Amino acid sequence: MPQEQTDAELLAAVARNDGEAWGALVQRHGALVYSLALRNLGNSADAEDAGQETFLRIRQSAASFRYGDDATGWIAKIASRTALKMIMRKKKRTQDEAALERT
Repeated sequence: MPQEQTDAELLAAVARNDGEAWGALVQRHGALVYSLALRNLGNSADAEDAGQETFLRIRQSAASFRYGDDATGWIAKIASRTALKMIMRKKKRTQDEAALERT
């Protein structure tokens, strides 16, 4: 049963497209991912978007996770980087819009 598996085992199962393991991983780390995104982004709508994007990245990268590494730290790093990328995209979009208004 996936709830009894370690995070590393869940990630290995996710890499094999195990839907049950995927659900367990999202349930186990959803609050962490959301709280990191909310802290970085400042609003719940953006945090929810970042959470979804984070878990998509985790799913795509699950096979690259090295067994024995800290899975929670790995997930937190992906969540933080995803939020920062969203901030950068939003800033660039704002700058682009300002540039268009000047022309």
